[in-house]
Amino acid sequence: MPRCAGRSVPSGDIRRTSPRASTLVIPTASPNKTTNEPIPGYKLVKRIGAGGYGEVWAAEAPGELVKAIKFVYGLLDEDRAARELKALNRIKGVRHPFLLSLERIEVVDGQLLIVTELADASLKDRFEECRKAELPGIPRDELLSYLRDAADALDYMSEQHSLQHLDVKPENMLLLGGRIKVADFGLVKDIHDHTASMMGGLTPIYAPPEVFEGRPSRRSDQYSLAIVYQEMLTGVLPFPGRTAAQLAAQHLNAKPRLSSLPEREQAIIGRALAKKPADRFSSCRELVAALTDAGRAGPVPGAAGDAGAIDPALAPTRSPSEMLAQLDAATRAVQSLVGGALPTQTSLRVSRPVRLTQARATRCGAEPAEPLAAAPELAALENAPPLVDVPPPDFDPQAPPLRPTLFVGLGGCGGRVLRRLRRRLADRLPQELQPLAPMLLFDTDVRELTSAAHGDNLGQLRPDETLALPLRRSQDYRDDSRQILQWLSRRWLYNIPRSLQTEGLRPLGRLALVDHSQQVTARLRTALEKLHHEATRVQLCPRVVVVASACGGTGGGMVTDVAFLARQLLESLP
Repeated sequence: MPRCAGRSVPSGDIRRTSPRASTLVIPTASPNKTTNEPIPGYKLVKRIGAGGYGEVWAAEAPGELVKAIKFVYGLLDEDRAARELKALNRIKGVRHPFLLSLERIEVVDGQLLIVTELADASLKDRFEECRKAELPGIPRDELLSYLRDAADALDYMSEQHSLQHLDVKPENMLLLGGRIKVADFGLVKDIHDHTASMMGGLTPIYAPPEVFEGRPSRRSDQYSLAIVYQEMLTGVLPFPGRTAAQLAAQHLNAKPRLSSLPEREQAIIGRALAKKPADRFSSCRELVAALTDAGRAGPVPGAAGDAGAIDPALAPTRSPSEMLAQLDAATRAVQSLVGGALPTQTSLRVSRPVRLTQARATRCGAEPAEPLAAAPELAALENAPPLVDVPPPDFDPQAPPLRPTLFVGLGGCGGRVLRRLRRRLADRLPQELQPLAPMLLFDTDVRELTSAAHGDNLGQLRPDETLALPLRRSQDYRDDSRQILQWLSRRWLYNIPRSLQTEGLRPLGRLALVDHSQQVTARLRTALEKLHHEATRVQLCPRVVVVASACGGTGGGMVTDVAFLARQLLESLP
């Protein structure tokens, strides 16, 4: 079945056929030919694709030619269509045999329509065809021939016109007559233009790190092309995130997962996926040439910055057996140094630092041994002071069993700790003292709060001790964006997960706290006032203990602010 691009490469002028109207054109064609003509002479045949930015229809053009028409969602004066039109104007004069040709651009009743040639299929379609044939992906030589065409077109855009495509992905690489044509230019950007945000419309799976920060470079498309190569060859992505926020964090900070690639290609793709554009290949053609050479005998040219150099990110790691062997060697060195016997590796369940005194070594029956040459760190143990038995701390039987404490849990880890603590306090404290240990749990995950309130073997919190702090959708922050962007990067604000949870991202944890600051403050104040009343009865000062994981999105993102807020509320108590 013929396929076409979501966007196109323009070569003609923009024509407005009905500038005064503002009603959207709604295609209504059936699978058969219809008389519906959004553009005079172009009859819609059937819809062949749809995406977040528009839908594409096959159409019969004058002369019984078959073309593709894309209907861009939104009116021309709205962001989506205006961004597409601006990109089309940038690339209107660019012509290349491996860029999808444009027939015409029209504005019909305020809606942008783009007419292009109709392709046979996309690279994604070819990949799915190979998967159905039980192949891991597109055969390597075939895939490289496709990437060679795409690289030629992308480098031409960059070198001759200083343009980057910025939406290179399998769906935008179209097959026509056995060759690739790059399509969908709705995000095309002049690399000298630093005014527009790049977040709207990009595909996070393939986007390079600098695009998330709004600073595309001449080597941005190369990064995306490398991801396309790995995915189409192996079916495995180098960055496995499932949400836009996870993918943004991985592109910006994480090492790519390249183990699915042949060893000779891992260093090549690793270089193309470098976080800094300057560390990548000089062009897309150079990347494809290096991959082509990797299939031949001899060293892989261009696989690293220097001849014979190995990318540290791709350096082989020690196997578990090698690490255990080195641990055993270190254990034997310490044992020989102190003249004592240590437990063997097989008898240890938990690794703990051990220091042997002379008396303990004697009790163990160890024979004196000649000291071995050791590293400075091991040599320092020789002069370490012996262990001293510490007497048990003094205990006042008349002291209160518990200082009045408000326990505040943040996120999933804080919730689990509070539930265990609640179970232990219920077992050990008499009923009249339990009000001295109230609890509050804040989380963006409503399911975790429901689980904490219903209880299980971990313990149970009351529903009035929990407060849900869900995030809002990105578009719902539009009115507050000016204030929020003063302390939060736009790559987080405009990539809120669909779950409306932090999903491990600390910046979103702080955003959730800011969103619900009034409710959090009110719940903390109420809890502290009740605790202060109970503390006055036992003549003790209350305190607050905040429980959170520094690695969690919710807890790690809001723990500092919650701690400061709690201290301010404590100081305001009479």
